[in-house]
Amino acid sequence: MLQGMIQRFAEQAPVAVMVRGLLANILSPGELDTIFRETAVRQHEDELLFSSIVELLQLVVTKSHKSMRAAYLAHHEQFQVSLTSVYNKLNGVETQVSRALVRETAQRMGQVIEALRGPQTKFLGRYRRRILDGSHLAATEHRLKELRTLHGGPLPGQALVVLEPEWGLVTDMIPCEDGHAQERSLLVDLLDIVEPDDLWIADRNFCTVLMLHEIAASKAYFLVRQHAGLPWEPRGERRRVGRSQTGWVYEQQGVVPDGMGNDLPVRRLTLELDEATTEGERTIHILTNLPSSVKDFSNPAIEPYLARFVRGANGIGHRERIKVMKLLWDAIGSEFGGRHELYERNYAGNHEEIRLQALLSAQRSGQMQKMQDLVDQCMADYDERGWTSDDWVWPGEDKRAAE
Repeated sequence: MLQGMIQRFAEQAPVAVMVRGLLANILSPGELDTIFRETAVRQHEDELLFSSIVELLQLVVTKSHKSMRAAYLAHHEQFQVSLTSVYNKLNGVETQVSRALVRETAQRMGQVIEALRGPQTKFLGRYRRRILDGSHLAATEHRLKELRTLHGGPLPGQALVVLEPEWGLVTDMIPCEDGHAQERSLLVDLLDIVEPDDLWIADRNFCTVLMLHEIAASKAYFLVRQHAGLPWEPRGERRRVGRSQTGWVYEQQGVVPDGMGNDLPVRRLTLELDEATTEGERTIHILTNLPSSVKDFSNPAIEPYLARFVRGANGIGHRERIKVMKLLWDAIGSEFGGRHELYERNYAGNHEEIRLQALLSAQRSGQMQKMQDLVDQCMADYDERGWTSDDWVWPGEDKRAAE
């Protein structure tokens, strides 16, 4: 079916033909029918195979034909079923089959990409970046008579899509036939694929207590824009850490409580914009649980940001500033610093015991009696009417005589 298209490209675009050969291997009929056989529940294999439907879709996606109908009519001799049966098969494909198709083919494509480009250093070291976003199918259908006079149409469906930048591929998706469902309702299915050392990047619509806590519980990490409705409690002062091209950047420690006594420690990065966004916002909050590491200095993707935003004043570079901050922490906030502070406070015991020991020591050495004698001597120098000793009376003045 695709032989004619391949022949046209082979003469002038051999690279495109090679790519098409790779796709033909990845999307081989045997693999596609295996995916369908293992995941389909309602549909079953018959005269029209799932691989044939995917092959027709390829012709439409590559713009060899404008529609499924045109692709079918151009190759109808290869089918033993009608066009109606083709559409029925296509319309009946279950969501789990579509998801399995994306996951399995993406995995094989990723292996091809790794083999072609060779080993490379990851952008963020051991972290596997996974970008989450929602994808809504356009409301363009107006098949019902009652809807033909309306500007909008019914939403045919939506999906949560996972993009992995290292491969440049959509590696997973969670399809939903209800186009009006809230995207957050699909997050429960997404949590099953969270793995350790994942770094999930998402917009504020996916910033929920469940999402953040479950990612952290899976020993993964997140970088998510904060939703206004998310419970967040500060745990420290906000401090300015640098400036970006669009505004000042601030950092603050805090926690996200789950309402059951569990607090998730997070860092909140705040960007105070010089100019408002198209939505009129001047402040953007981003939550993350990513830790910092000495390996950041050797990461070519992170080092320039450290040099720009962590540098000190008066020509102090970012490395010197970080060393000073680490020294302060070691002296005050570390296990050693904290123990030393507690030792200085309590090395001689509690305050009451210290006072009792001082009293008993003074009594045993006789210093207590000397102190009392000194007090008595001072007290004997005056009474309620004034000085009683002539040593403290001004010459020529007799206060008692004056009285």
